[in-house]
Amino acid sequence: MNEIIEQFDIPGNCTEIKPYGNGHIHDTYLVETLTNNETRRFILQRLNTHVFPNPPNIMENILRVTSHIREKLEKEGFPLKEIDRRVLRIIPTRNSESYYIDPGQNYWRVYRFIERTCSYDTLQTPEQLYQVAAMFGTFLHTLRDFPQPPLHDTIPLFHDGPSRFQTFKEVLEADTCNRAHLVKEDIDFILQNASMFQVIPRLVSQKKIPIRVTHND
Repeated sequence: MNEIIEQFDIPGNCTEIKPYGNGHIHDTYLVETLTNNETRRFILQRLNTHVFPNPPNIMENILRVTSHIREKLEKEGFPLKEIDRRVLRIIPTRNSESYYIDPGQNYWRVYRFIERTCSYDTLQTPEQLYQVAAMFGTFLHTLRDFPQPPLHDTIPLFHDGPSRFQTFKEVLEADTCNRAHLVKEDIDFILQNASMFQVIPRLVSQKKIPIRVTHND
């Protein structure tokens, strides 16, 4: 792990590396370094190439999005420390790349750790839900003028409603585990409202809504 960290442009000596968080896609680690008696923290991740087979495209997307947001915050006059709390800072490798490929063909990336923050797997209060919605709206608003070319489609058809519905029907027809009867009410609801999967594609094709960057999770 120390050899991995040494590939990135991180100041100081690494003092600790330990697993971090509850993520279930990438392998995530918290890295601590020491520089002139000052401790700094970073997030190190090994990307899951089974879920995301093209990490370079992912990193290019993230670089473009974070750079766009960072540029806007700078123009609005936010100080650097505040900007680093509002948008991810990607730590480059010593070769100025956004990721490192180890001898085993694993892809690694590093972010600056955002201090004095916490995250929740389950919301505890309505106020937290409000803050999530407000921040999500701010994110979308900031990206409303994101320039061409389009971002990479890292998992083709992953957010495509008609494609998802077609897969649903195929799986339903096969019913290999014989469980469809257990959720008949839910299945009937989806089949009766299948037209909803065509709403966004139709409005896009009719140019009634613009194509914009979003975060579909």
